[in-house]
Amino acid sequence: MVKERSPFFPGRPVSIDYFVGRANEIARIERAIKQASYGRNENIFLTGERGIGKSSLTIAALSVAEKNFNFTSAYCELSTAKNVDEICRIIFLRLLEKSAEQGFLDKVKGVFGKYIKKIEPSLFGIRLSIDFSNDEKDIKELRLDFLRFLINFYETLKAAKPETKGIFLALDNLNGIAKLPELAHFFKGLVDEIASLQTQLRFPFLLMLIGLEERMAEMQNNQPSLPRIFDVVRLTPMNEKESTEFFNKAFSSVGTKIDTTAMDRIVRFSSGLPILLHEIGDAVFWYDSDNVISPDDSVGGIVAAADNIGRKYLERQVYEQVRSGTYKAILQKVSKVFLTPIKRNEVLKSMSSSEIKNFDNFIRKMRGMGILKLGERGEYLFTNNLYAAYFFLQTIQQNK
Repeated sequence: MVKERSPFFPGRPVSIDYFVGRANEIARIERAIKQASYGRNENIFLTGERGIGKSSLTIAALSVAEKNFNFTSAYCELSTAKNVDEICRIIFLRLLEKSAEQGFLDKVKGVFGKYIKKIEPSLFGIRLSIDFSNDEKDIKELRLDFLRFLINFYETLKAAKPETKGIFLALDNLNGIAKLPELAHFFKGLVDEIASLQTQLRFPFLLMLIGLEERMAEMQNNQPSLPRIFDVVRLTPMNEKESTEFFNKAFSSVGTKIDTTAMDRIVRFSSGLPILLHEIGDAVFWYDSDNVISPDDSVGGIVAAADNIGRKYLERQVYEQVRSGTYKAILQKVSKVFLTPIKRNEVLKSMSSSEIKNFDNFIRKMRGMGILKLGERGEYLFTNNLYAAYFFLQTIQQNK
């Protein structure tokens, strides 16, 4: 039997068609959208550990805003931005593309006419190819007058499309620039400027930043009052019901059935992390050969997923380190606790004299690489559930 496509998206945001769960988080974002639609400025900081599904939830939220509330939205991936000027450029490019999708490019491009050198369809027609001005003076003007351009864009769009209720900007991946003082001051200044205009005009605007909690802490160092501006939506691992619903929906979409025992196993090993749901789901899907996921298929897929996870998400140094000599033996014992605290006294009881001798050095190395951290007295924790799941899967593979 030849399989044509997997219903999973390892390493990529999930398609809205397969999005499940997160009802509480979606409800909080919907509340902010509704509030913004009355002419208010609402601000959200969507956070959670790596692999928890922040980008997928963002895409789902933008879809809800567009389909249910008539917002014009733009998802802005900022990993290439080196400063605020480049952030403004990316935002306006995404807004122009969105207006083109909706058929209103001719109406709104006048707002940015002097900054656009050329607009034409890109290869395969996926999105527009827009040559934006690279003149530093022009780009600086966009930043300094960012709010004015944003309001002009909204008013022009609303004149052409009266049902438009507001603008929703989602800014993802601030990793490279969160420490820059100008960024925190830019966000604080933007929100303050909008607030000062509230008595003069109604500007329905929702701003959502997406990132690790460390990113907000870095910006707070430069602008202490910034966190008070944002309503924090924190993602945690999905529960068993949500994970089961996700797998059922994904497998059934391609006509694949799954045994109850197999389902329980992949749900347990995925530990509610969307990144693992997709990695394990994808591996199990391709391991299966008859469109019926059996317990053996689930084990084979989980074992195959272990190597994928290590290669893709852990640094090469760690990937090699956990395979070396005594450390491998220590790691097998440590990993058995999975997502619970590693209690020093209990782990040492199961070790040989050689392993006990090397245990403290192992802990130091793992802490130095950011894999383990101190918990309560005599306890250690994995810094990320992804690490815990990977090492646990490695232990299963090594003992198979």
